[in-house]
Amino acid sequence: MKSLVIVVAYLAISAVQSAPDDPAESKGNTYSVTVNDGGTEREETIIIDEEKNVEIFKSVNSDDADIVEDFNTGLEAFIPTHGDSCYVKPMISEENTSPADLKADIESGDSKSTNPVDDEKDEYYTLAGNPIIKRSVVGETISEKCEGRNIYWLTALSHGDQDRHKRACTYLRYCRIVILRSGNLVKICRIIIRCN
Repeated sequence: MKSLVIVVAYLAISAVQSAPDDPAESKGNTYSVTVNDGGTEREETIIIDEEKNVEIFKSVNSDDADIVEDFNTGLEAFIPTHGDSCYVKPMISEENTSPADLKADIESGDSKSTNPVDDEKDEYYTLAGNPIIKRSVVGETISEKCEGRNIYWLTALSHGDQDRHKRACTYLRYCRIVILRSGNLVKICRIIIRCN
């Protein structure tokens, strides 16, 4: 019960439940959360679909994307607002709060802490190969949200981007603030490197 709670616990000034703008977007609950990230206030949206066991939220202070956490498949997907590709990787269990627990935390309104972020961490990923052919492996929600786009598996780069500076590369940066099971607050940025 830890991951996205920090979006609410650390950053929330207020949370308002509303219906999605596009009813076909999700059958879940949509929450507007006012956040303060690095001194800048903005309104963020979190969609919690308990029936599908999925959470969808916007990246924070980074490139624009929907980040989908599908608890049935155990996958996290990055779906950029623009572009022709989506990216998936396994979820990291210590960073994830189940949809039911996250919904309860948001609706209870009892998590309005203003604790500082303890650390900021960058994680580097690259494409693991060609686009996924059997799209069913990523589950219904990710497959639907990536309709008409290629979906790529991501693989972690243990040494960041130090060996990639010689090639023409595109860097995509998707960040979110999480609370780890240890209780520490961390801003984690997933940096996807696409090289020619």
